[in-house]
Amino acid sequence: MKRVIVSAVIIAATLGISTGTASASKPVAGCPDSFQLAKASKFEDQTIDKNGDGYVCWTTIPTPPPNFNVIDNNFKG
Repeated sequence: MKRVIVSAVIIAATLGISTGTASASKPVAGCPDSFQLAKASKFEDQTIDKNGDGYVCWTTIPTPPPNFNVIDNNFKG
């Protein structure tokens, strides 16, 4: 029984690592004007990356303290 559990943990860890590597490829789209492309890992809220490519678009909102507007990089224009 111990072997089965250890094997399951190893398989789950391997799948998690390979999924993370696949998502860190090239961006699938770009950003609208006034936004900059960045890795999604730079921001706390990872749910913004709707297309799962590991990239988002961001811009600074000039209200104190500086805040960010972060959107998914799905702009094709």
